[in-house]
Formats: sequence, C-alpha cells, structure tokens
Amino acid sequence: MILELLLKLMDESMIEYCSASFQEELHELWAKTVGAAAKQAARQELLLKYLCPLVTRYGFDPTWEGVVQSQQSAGPWVADEDVIAKYKLQKWLLDPGLQVRKLPGTHDKQLHKAIRELCQEIERKSGRPSLAAPLCSARHATPACQLKEVSVPWARVFAPLVCAVIPDVLSSEEVQALKSWGMSRRDWSLANGHMISQFEDGVLAYKLWSRVCHLVPAFKGLGAVGLNQHMRFLKYGKGHYFAPHQDGENRHGPARSLLSALVYLSGMDRSENGGGTRFISPECPEVATFGRCDYACDRCVDAPVTAGSVLLFAQSVIHAGTEPKASEKFVIRTDVMYPLAQTCHGAPGEHCEGAASSAAARGEWLGKTAERLSLKLFIRPAGISSGAAFYG
Repeated sequence: MILELLLKLMDESMIEYCSASFQEELHELWAKTVGAAAKQAARQELLLKYLCPLVTRYGFDPTWEGVVQSQQSAGPWVADEDVIAKYKLQKWLLDPGLQVRKLPGTHDKQLHKAIRELCQEIERKSGRPSLAAPLCSARHATPACQLKEVSVPWARVFAPLVCAVIPDVLSSEEVQALKSWGMSRRDWSLANGHMISQFEDGVLAYKLWSRVCHLVPAFKGLGAVGLNQHMRFLKYGKGHYFAPHQDGENRHGPARSLLSALVYLSGMDRSENGGGTRFISPECPEVATFGRCDYACDRCVDAPVTAGSVLLFAQSVIHAGTEPKASEKFVIRTDVMYPLAQTCHGAPGEHCEGAASSAAARGEWLGKTAERLSLKLFIRPAGISSGAAFYG
C-alpha cells in the first residue's frame, strides 16, 4: 500500500515537472519571437520536437489524429523515459478545440512528410525497418485483409479458433526489410532442429496487431488484448525441421496466450510440400513409424501460407515445422494474448468460468505495463507441460 502511494506521488510529481518544463520552454519561445506568424512557427517547432518520438516509436499513425489517439491510450510508452514528452503535450492534447482544427502554419501533407521522415530516421537508427503507414486498425480495416479458416477436422480445442491464415498482412517490401534485419542479427542459436533468434519489440508487436486485430475472434466474450512482444525469428535451412509438438502457454498478469502466431517472411515450397507448418493427423502412418511427416501426406494438413501472411492456430494442436526443400524458411513467432479469467487457476486448456469483462481485463493488462519502469512483458511462461515447446 505504501509502495503504491509512493509510486502515485512520483507519477504526479513527474507529470507536474514535465508540464512545468514544457510551459517554461513555451514561454521562452514566445518571448523571443515577435508577431503571430513567428509565434505560430515557434509553436509548430516545439510541437514537432516533442511529438515525433512518441507517435513514431510506438506505431501510431504519423498524423495529428495519431497523436490524439496516443494521448487517449494506455501502453508501455507511458513508462518510457525516452518519450516522456507525452506529458509535455498534455496542454495541447487535452484541449478539444485544438484537436479539431489544423496545426497553425502547416498543412497535413507537410506534417505527414516531416513526421514520416523522422520516423524512418528513428527506426533506421534502432536497426528495425519501418512498417509503412497507414496502419490498419479496427476503425480503418483494409478490406483485402481477411481471415481464412483452415479445416483441421480432427482437432478439438479450447481456443478462439483451430487454424486460420491472414494473407497480405505485410507488403513484399516489408517482408524483405524484416527478413534482412533478421538475417543481420548475431544472436542466432540452434534449437529444436532449426535456428532461432529471440528479441523483444513492443513497437513491432503493436504495428502488426493493429493490422490484424479486427480479424482475430473473441473467446467466451473476451477480445484479445494484443500480441506478445517477446518474439523470435525462426530460420529453417536444408536439414532443419521441427518435429510434431504442441506450443506452450505464456501468462503474464491478467493475460495469457491462447493462439500461436507465425508471421511468414517466406512461402512454402509448393512442389515439395516443405518449408511450412503442418498439422499432424492422429492417423498419420509416417509419424507413427518415423516420428515426423515431411513429404506429401493425404492425412495431415499444410497451412496455405505465403510470404507476408500471418498464421494463427490453437496452441494445443499438434503441428510440425516441415523441412524446406527448395528455399529457406523464415518466420517471426509470437502469441495472441487474451484476458485471463479471474477464477481460472487450472492448467492450460482447462475450462474457466467467471471471466472479467474484456474492457476491464484489457485495461488492467495495459495498466500494469506503466506501473514499473523495469517491467518486461510476456517473458515468463506458466503451466507448461513437459511435452510443450516454445518456438513452434
């Protein structure tokens, strides 16, 4: 209780300090400039100075609307010292009259271009490629981006869906940029018969989620809260494969993973039936005899993935990473997180009753990210069976 009170006082002090600092700088600019046009230019310069790191680093649209949206949202950026400028923008962002009119002395296209250039510069310095705007969201969904369910007749799961593919989430340019970034990493290691490179990227998780969130189904009345920011590149070359397995559940606070998500940066070897994700039939003779199924099979199901698509599937479904025959397989692996029911304390897949409302659970999940500057999201797995695997 005392700790929570101290944290609250610290937060209030930080906001007060930042607001005061911002006003002082604003007054200095006003004192140094003469005339309405000069003051407008100074105001615009100051606004862009504090605006750009926020909207670009955390994936909001590089527009004035994106700034307003960031102020009205909760997330890890609240606890990021590098974007503490969010608090300095409160004077403007909380003014409804300002929000509905254009910025003084500028035009939408000029503002968009300036912020986009800074966005690309920031992300180039961080080593991660920029994903092109506009980002898809629940309000501005791309009609061409649709969820296509894949039939896995034998599967019975306690999850929002069994298997589905969302094609064309990334453009070919974005696929190549992400792949090049992944290939340049130096922390690759061998795990489960293929190469893996783990990383955390809340920005990438947010941007990818904004493109698919309107397509991901709710579960027992609870909508998903986002993608796991703990990600891993998976790379399969000749001789690499992942034997049949189930994925483990990840939990953090009021959220747990129910679906695995694979962002494909390569396509399948269509003629060879390799380099993809295969869902294993309990009647597959190859698996029964050899422990794996890599060639054409009339019982197992191959997900129809292409480069730029996202594959979603229930983590309890037995699946395998097939060996690529003609080209290299390259994917980003993460999870779709859902609110954790308040009375659910059982093993993964166990039926849970008394779930909190989706909005309340989502708010708690997001709120916890701002309580501690040192908090790392979704790293600790819980309740994972001995036969489960993390990196499918």
